[in-house]
Amino acid sequence: MQWKFKFQKNMVTDNLSIKWTDINYNRIALTNYILSTFDNPIYLEIGCFDNELFDSVPIANKIGVDPFRGGNIKKTSYYFFLDNKIIFDYAFIDGLHTFEQVTKDVINTLNA
Repeated sequence: MQWKFKFQKNMVTDNLSIKWTDINYNRIALTNYILSTFDNPIYLEIGCFDNELFDSVPIANKIGVDPFRGGNIKKTSYYFFLDNKIIFDYAFIDGLHTFEQVTKDVINTLNA
């Protein structure tokens, strides 16, 4: 797993001191919290569907990939990654919901 070393500088080694059971924390809150730790982040979302998360991310540099609904790029992640040269600060992968496709999307995101 060569990418592990490539991205080691970005690894979080300390625990988040959040009591998840005591608060109503969801993917929107978590995504916006993580993005707030970057200066001018570049965000990728795969599988936007109804844009619930995508529209809730208040940043300028965001790409949403969905072949049918939502996002701002209407193609499959396979075709998106064929031409992509962007390195993303944060990616939310919620595509086909299969192990094989999520694995491909993670690898393609890390190899950008």
